[in-house]
Amino acid sequence: MKKVYIIVSILFFSLMTFAQSGTQFMDNRPWQEVLQRAQRENKLIFVDCYTSWCGPCKKLAAEVFTRKDVGDYVNKKFVSVKYDVEKPNGLEFARKYRDQISAFPTLLLIRQDGSIMQRIVGAFPAKDILEAIQNGVNGKTWQVLEKEYLDGNRDYNFILTYLDLLLKSGENEKYADVKRAY
Repeated sequence: MKKVYIIVSILFFSLMTFAQSGTQFMDNRPWQEVLQRAQRENKLIFVDCYTSWCGPCKKLAAEVFTRKDVGDYVNKKFVSVKYDVEKPNGLEFARKYRDQISAFPTLLLIRQDGSIMQRIVGAFPAKDILEAIQNGVNGKTWQVLEKEYLDGNRDYNFILTYLDLLLKSGENEKYADVKRAY
């Protein structure tokens, strides 16, 4: 009996440690509650917009958001929430940000005032998702690079970075235009 207790205890604490290593999400909570928590904790907001039938969404949930490196970064900087956009609070959120959600999954980085910082559309490897999130936090978004592009920057490495950000942000038409022009 003592062995069973020890084994159960080890399993329980292992599961607790595993569960805490990834991104900590509020699940389908009212948007106003998320905003208030972000203001109270002085953090940005990370939103995962998904549907129950979306395969790439399930892949992100299983392979990216469970990773310790992703969780460590996101949990430190953000209040995170995930919305099933086919459920009540998710529908309300999707209506508010309908111009930002064109496919699933869509990940949004949002300031405490509700304005969008960065958008990531699609399921990418954890390294790419984390890099895109860090770029957003550091102000390196496609909108910022677009200004530099329009001012004439055609440096090869700059163009590659700009194209990468356009692709990850779901800006497919701009991506095609810049790629064709270059």
